[in-house]
Amino acid sequence: DNLYRAVLQAEAAVHEYGGFILSSTLNGRCGQASLTVKVPTAEVGNVINALGALGFVAHPQITGEDLTRRYVAARRETGQKHERQERLETMVERMDEDEARVAAEQNLGRVETETAQLQDETWDIDARTTLATISATLREEEGPAEPVSVTGSFRDAARSLWGLLRSLGRVAAWLIVFLPIWGTVFALTWLGLRRLTRPEGQ
Repeated sequence: DNLYRAVLQAEAAVHEYGGFILSSTLNGRCGQASLTVKVPTAEVGNVINALGALGFVAHPQITGEDLTRRYVAARRETGQKHERQERLETMVERMDEDEARVAAEQNLGRVETETAQLQDETWDIDARTTLATISATLREEEGPAEPVSVTGSFRDAARSLWGLLRSLGRVAAWLIVFLPIWGTVFALTWLGLRRLTRPEGQ
């Protein structure tokens, strides 16, 4: 029900559980904000629960990927590339012919590039298994009407009855105060009318 406060609470929850903010945007005119954060994988559930407590969760979606095989393959290929790189370096040092040396150095350069790419992939897998990405869209809307409960209905009925009793009490008080006065006036008027309308001789 308050977009700005919800964004601050979401960011505070991310920091509380050891995460950090990648991007945070808020559009007051549209009543919408977007967050992209990184949090430790062990704290994903806590952060999602904290975000879910900010309001009604409309479209939750959680996706995951098993990176075990990819990680093992990348580590194995990295080891193989390192061994080949060492062999090529030894060959280059022992070569005397210029053409063969140039070809071996070119081959060595390609192996070094492939080894660096495999190391980057391994580091990327390490990061993805250590940190998880969470994206959230917060939208400010009027909350749904509260459901009518039995207790609420009874309370409303009691209030209505109390209001009716107070009104009747006011009427009764008015009658108690003014009835003697108006009663006397009505009685005298009625007696006067009877005398005036009574036939002669009675």
